[in-house]
Order: sequence, then structure tokens, then C-alpha cells
Amino acid sequence: MNPLQPNSFYQKNPETELLANRAIVYAPSQEVILKKGLEITNKELRALYFFLYQTGARISEALKVRYNDISIKSIERKRYVEVRLFTLKNRKQKIRTIAIPLYIPMELQMYQFFDTVYQHRIDLIFKEVGSRNNVWDKLSKIVFNNIEVLDIKTGKVEQKDIRLHPHLLRHFRLTHLIQLYNYTPFELQQFAGWSSIQPASIYVSLNATDLARRFMEFNYTKQKYKIQ
Repeated sequence: MNPLQPNSFYQKNPETELLANRAIVYAPSQEVILKKGLEITNKELRALYFFLYQTGARISEALKVRYNDISIKSIERKRYVEVRLFTLKNRKQKIRTIAIPLYIPMELQMYQFFDTVYQHRIDLIFKEVGSRNNVWDKLSKIVFNNIEVLDIKTGKVEQKDIRLHPHLLRHFRLTHLIQLYNYTPFELQQFAGWSSIQPASIYVSLNATDLARRFMEFNYTKQKYKIQ
């Protein structure tokens, strides 16, 4: 591997290769994801980038979304988009519904895009971005700098530059749902559209590893309390 090139840990499917690669990429904060997404100049591709993250959708699933699959709704005057996604690789759950809030900073830039879809009744909403391979090629040029990577075997944490495997946006979102929003494995399974709960257990395990690392870093010598 060229040491000057960003590392790419996931060549096929990050969900099945997390443990095989013997490395965990700690998901960047939402602010980092926001900054990288806003650097995309093409408005349709930029909207697709955030759509892939917010819905955890596979590229093929996102490119199938049509006008009739989206609905702008509101709760207590706060707007959100309800999206119907065709689920791949799951015969039992062919359709799943995902909500994208439009009232927090990351999603505000998407509102204009969905509003345009509504006004012009665009049938295939991501038609302009091209084919799956075209999207894959464009997004894979994005690089996240100085990302924490934990080597499971050695237990060492390093800072590395990670080239975006487009499916990694799905991995980031599922990780955030566990770490930031306290999703249960069952809720994560429904969100991701998995046919079994086994993949969700991987993300719960990653969260447990992260918590263990935080405990190890804590300086207990500063504690004033003594066990009686």
C-alpha cells in the first residue's frame, strides 16, 4: 500500500468486513461529515451524499427513490421528510420508512433540494447524478483526514486519512444511531432493513469497545473518593 495514499479499509461491504479487517474506524463527528458534504459543488450529488448518510441507504436503494416515495410533514411546526425506501437483500421487509429532519443544521441545506422535487414533481429524484458506478466513483474521491482507527489486535489507536468508501456513510449513520441516539439493536435492525438482528450486534459491540477505551483513558488518580 502506498503510504502517501489514504487508507481504505473497506473494499466490499464494511458491515461484513469490520472484524475481518482487524480495525475499527471511529465514525467522524457529524460536524466533519457536514463539512465534507458541503464541499460537494454539484447540488444533486451533495443532496445524495447527505441522503445516504441520513437514511443509511445503499446507493442502489437511494437511486430508486421517486417523487411518490417522499412526503414533507411537520411535528410542532418542525418539518421533516418521510422517505419510503425499497430494501435490498431482505425479502421479508421490502419497504422501510425513514424520517429525515429538516430543522437542524445538517439537514437545512437539503430542504431546498426536496422543495425543488416537490415543485417540479421530479419522478426519479436523483436521476441527474447518473448511474450507481458513476456516483460511487465521484464519492470515493472524498477523504476524511485524521480519523481515529483502532487496531483490534494491538489495541493501538492511530490517526489516519480515510478515503470514503460510499457505503461507509451507512456505517457512520448506524454507528451514530447507537452512540448518539441510543438506538436498540431491534430499532437499528428496522432502520437498516436487515432480515436478522445479527448485523446490529456488531455495532453494539463497537460501541462497547469505544466505551471500554474511554474507561481506560480516564485518570482515576484524580478521584478523591476512597472505597471504605
